[in-house]
Amino acid sequence: MASIAEALAYCNQLLREHGLWEQGWRAAADMAKRRAGVCRYRRRIIGLSAPLTALNTWEQTVDTIRHEIAHALVGPGHAHDAVWQAMATRLGAAPKARCVMKTPPGRYQLHCKRCGKLVREYHRRPRMNFAQAWASCCGREGLGHLQLIAVED
Repeated sequence: MASIAEALAYCNQLLREHGLWEQGWRAAADMAKRRAGVCRYRRRIIGLSAPLTALNTWEQTVDTIRHEIAHALVGPGHAHDAVWQAMATRLGAAPKARCVMKTPPGRYQLHCKRCGKLVREYHRRPRMNFAQAWASCCGREGLGHLQLIAVED
């Protein structure tokens, strides 16, 4: 498990090594629950998720940092194309858009009352009315059987 302070220090070190610090780039922590990192070009910030950093290994965190620095180095027009992939590989990051990481459990769970299956977790309360919805577990026969439950901490 990695600490967010160590991750931010390492990210800022890499920003210096690659000449981005002098251009105004900085690392910052955020509270994202569904993505490990983000490259904000206009604000020149590499954002790292504090909750996901705490749940995952140092190696996964380092890969995320290198992934986002590759975005900063190639610029906003490349997303995850071949130019970005080459830079990510050069920096030692896996040249792919997504990775498998542990995420914190959602604060809301959607259950199918018909079969008992957990259909989905949400970090924010969904606005959707599930009264006229069904899940793939029971198909149309599950119509009206979805229940949203708030999970206690």
